[in-house]
Amino acid sequence: ALELRDAAEPGPSRDAARRVIANHPSDSLTAQAYHHLGNLEYDDFDDAGAIPYFQRAAELRDSLPDIPIRDRARSLMNLASSQRWVRRYDSSGLVIRQVLDLLEADPAPDTLLLIEALNEMGALAIDRNDYTLGRGSSYRATRLARGLNNLDPYTDYITHYRAALIQLRLGESERAEHYVERALRIAQESEDKAQLVNAYNMQGLIAAELNQDERRLASFRRAEAAAGDDPGSQSALGHVFLNLAEYYGDRKDYAAFETYQRRAREQFQRMDDMGAFHRSDRIPGFLTDWGRYGEAIADLNERLSYLTGRPADSIFAIDPPGATFELMPVVDLLGVRGRAFAATDSSSRALRDYATLFRLLEYLRNDVSTSASREYLSKNLRPFYDQAVALYFNRFRTAGDSSDLRQALALSEQSRAYSLLHAFYVSQSDVSMEERQLTATIADLERRVSLGEDDQQARLEQSRMRLDRLRNRKPGIAAPAREFPHAELAALLRDQDIQLLEYHLAPSGSMAFLLSPDGSLQAFPLEAGDSLAARVERFRQSILESYYRRKSLRPRAVQDSLDRRFMEAGTALAEQLLPPPLRKALYPRPRLCIVPDGVLNYLPFAALPLAGGERPLDYTRVGYLQDSARLRYAYSGQYLLEIASHPAREYDRDLLAFAPTFGASQPVVETRGGDQLLRGSNTLGPLPFNRPEVEAILDLIGKATAYFGAEADRQHFLSALGSSRILHLSSHGSVNPTDPNLSFVAFTQSGDSIDRDQMLYFNDLYGLPIDNELTVLSACETALGELALGETTLSFASAFAAAGARSTLTTLWEVDDRATKDLIVEFYRRLVVGESRADALYDAQAEFRKGGDYAHPYFWSAMTLYGASGPVALSGRDKSDGSMPAWSYVVIAFLIVAILSYFLITLKRATITSL
Repeated sequence: ALELRDAAEPGPSRDAARRVIANHPSDSLTAQAYHHLGNLEYDDFDDAGAIPYFQRAAELRDSLPDIPIRDRARSLMNLASSQRWVRRYDSSGLVIRQVLDLLEADPAPDTLLLIEALNEMGALAIDRNDYTLGRGSSYRATRLARGLNNLDPYTDYITHYRAALIQLRLGESERAEHYVERALRIAQESEDKAQLVNAYNMQGLIAAELNQDERRLASFRRAEAAAGDDPGSQSALGHVFLNLAEYYGDRKDYAAFETYQRRAREQFQRMDDMGAFHRSDRIPGFLTDWGRYGEAIADLNERLSYLTGRPADSIFAIDPPGATFELMPVVDLLGVRGRAFAATDSSSRALRDYATLFRLLEYLRNDVSTSASREYLSKNLRPFYDQAVALYFNRFRTAGDSSDLRQALALSEQSRAYSLLHAFYVSQSDVSMEERQLTATIADLERRVSLGEDDQQARLEQSRMRLDRLRNRKPGIAAPAREFPHAELAALLRDQDIQLLEYHLAPSGSMAFLLSPDGSLQAFPLEAGDSLAARVERFRQSILESYYRRKSLRPRAVQDSLDRRFMEAGTALAEQLLPPPLRKALYPRPRLCIVPDGVLNYLPFAALPLAGGERPLDYTRVGYLQDSARLRYAYSGQYLLEIASHPAREYDRDLLAFAPTFGASQPVVETRGGDQLLRGSNTLGPLPFNRPEVEAILDLIGKATAYFGAEADRQHFLSALGSSRILHLSSHGSVNPTDPNLSFVAFTQSGDSIDRDQMLYFNDLYGLPIDNELTVLSACETALGELALGETTLSFASAFAAAGARSTLTTLWEVDDRATKDLIVEFYRRLVVGESRADALYDAQAEFRKGGDYAHPYFWSAMTLYGASGPVALSGRDKSDGSMPAWSYVVIAFLIVAILSYFLITLKRATITSL
């Protein structure tokens, strides 16, 4: 013990610690000596040297009885920190999660140590760009920090400063400002100049995001003044100069820009911290924007060489898992250099940079722990994909090399639906009951927080972190390969005799790819025109405003005006999205799978008018796209391959159906912070045709289970999942345009107000074992949802697909209950006799288009089929039990009457002849 005490003294403390290790058996004193040696190396910034000491200390403390949890956690936490500093992120993540498991299992955890562990997790999340994980750790750390009276100022400061940084990266500027104000107060009270400089600097960055230019400049000036000649603030001052250079760059104040970028370089050189300077892409970014490409490329080459330790032209050979440098700064710099090369007609060099960038970001995107983090990275990645797709396409048009066109399509594929594909892949693996229950808890807490229950935020973040640790205990699930399998996709299209029409919308130029079953690929540039989003919305509105059943009751002039709007809006869209060369290429083959992009996810392609339109408009005579092609949809070509490769399985039943009941008028009211939010149609009124719809389907399908009325509840739904080939929900649905977590499909509502426990919410689905061939949502707006740039819509259709549904039949707007019933029953009637899913929908819609009550596209074009389109193996209803559908009795009665009439007529003739 005396020797160990000596080890804590300055001077020969390393020798004293080594004497303890040599003279004592493997006991707690030895573990303490190893821990102290690790701290000494850590304090000398030798993390590689510290790691083996912390590792040995942790091993000893884990093996010895009666070692306090605090001591075990401390060695592990220091080990995780050192591993993070040498960029051994996987190891660091496993260890810091182990620390959190230890501390949270302790009945009386050390709150200060828990805050430090959460801060370490936040630092790791920042380094790995897993900002949603970082948000959870920083939220919990700040909450705990406010509850401690004796928290040291440094820990208090770094807790709130790191929370501000994470929120800023997530685009939550107002929350970031809240945290940085706290950090600023702590720095002012402690009079720590370095903290003060960093806090003012962060305040300026937040002001920039909020477009508060005067405040932005004032904050940077305060940071510069606070640094003064303080030695501890000089490194932070370099970042202030970089931010001032960016401020003046935004204003094209070239002189001030040059001054501050030079001062930033000099400051970082003085502090021997050129890595911090070279990680910034802002200065070369401005040079590129201003057309100073030579200067920009030279600057970028210097930065890339410094960060990677290799010549700037050899960076394409980087292996992401083996990289010993931060990947994100290299990604940003490659993006700027790719842009500079593209502007100087060096497309090959630009594309090589983009290819490296995509490989690095693909690694990062696959390595984060949550869908939200993957979506964050996808959003940042999409502009690079847009630029690369445009480069390949332009090179194809110049040289005619078909491989360039295939590369353009491959990149377009990689830029979409990554999280959905990843979730579908994971849904096919074994998921423990504990993980499913925790996922359900998180979904419920997310809704509560969205509805203003702020006191649930801490539970939510704690649950998210528990789920993260639970998933990280399992062996990693490899995501599907992202290399685009052109030949395999062409073979799938050939087997199904279908063309793939894939849209790519981008500011740099939009286009449509057409891949045929013979493997031939064509691309068609699309005219920009006015806002495509506005055109899609006008067309949707024209459908909703002009519809009528059989015969319009509006005055002729009013209906003519509405019809004209429909034709004008639809024709404009058709001309933009289906230019004549593309239409010509489509006509020889009537089966078509559309992969929409962006706002096109909201477009009823089937209703696009290609011909007709004479006044007065007869909707049965309009030539729709649906008349020329049997349509289906997909989230990507890779998604089609993934669901096609899924092995066939047996099910207990063919159909599981629900037809809930609703009161006369139940308002759709949710409360957020005391305010009432009305959503959807504001009421959940009765659905008089959902029960007849399900009953008619039961008459067609044999192995079926249906729940009606009070039994059509959420509990029966959850208990029966995964056991049926088809899941059918005939109910109310509502989409929240600002928060997907509040979108729902309703089960039976028995009271006068909404029972939230009888709702299936959007985020519930990610933890449910759907795993079926077809999900039919005979409800309103279930194909709609928030657009996630670089992904797809966050809709019920995509959520069911992510949860394992190989195909979904959903709606694009609030549908007519009776018309939907007739359309859905006709769809099933055709499905049972062996038609494919796509053909059954096409033929059912064709019946509507012929005339009668539902010829208007409002009634039939809202239904969209995503995913697999082939037949579903169904057993028809077994009539051996004596039960028959109601219509069969009418047929039998007619036959009996016909036979009796025949015999009566025959008998009468025979009598006349004999006479």
